[in-house]
Amino acid sequence: MQSSSEYLTLALDVREVTDLLIELVEQGAPNDRLDGSIRQVMLSLQGTGQATVKSLRDRGFLGRYVGVRTLNEVFSDEQREEFAGTLKGVIEPQSPEQRTESALAAIPFFDALERRALYDDNRAKTARRYTPSR
Repeated sequence: MQSSSEYLTLALDVREVTDLLIELVEQGAPNDRLDGSIRQVMLSLQGTGQATVKSLRDRGFLGRYVGVRTLNEVFSDEQREEFAGTLKGVIEPQSPEQRTESALAAIPFFDALERRALYDDNRAKTARRYTPSR
């Protein structure tokens, strides 16, 4: 079982992206940090077939073990494709309206990731609490 703090860190990283999406919807202006984070998430969703340290770093917070595991727990292959398409609409929109619509559509995906990371965080804490010491 991974440490609780790794899942909590993942949940906080996901929340940061969600907050940036909300800011985009409210203000209508893209943010450089958001675009970078979205590109990392897209790399994680699509995968590159490589297992090098560099390819995992390029995937950002979802390139760590807990991020990969959480993605696999939350999304099927079809849902990953849908999520990647939604994110593409955020960073490469045809219009400002499409960017806003895509950002709104992406928030539930990130919410699901955050909820799962928090669930795994709680499960790790509970397992540690009830594991007999040797």
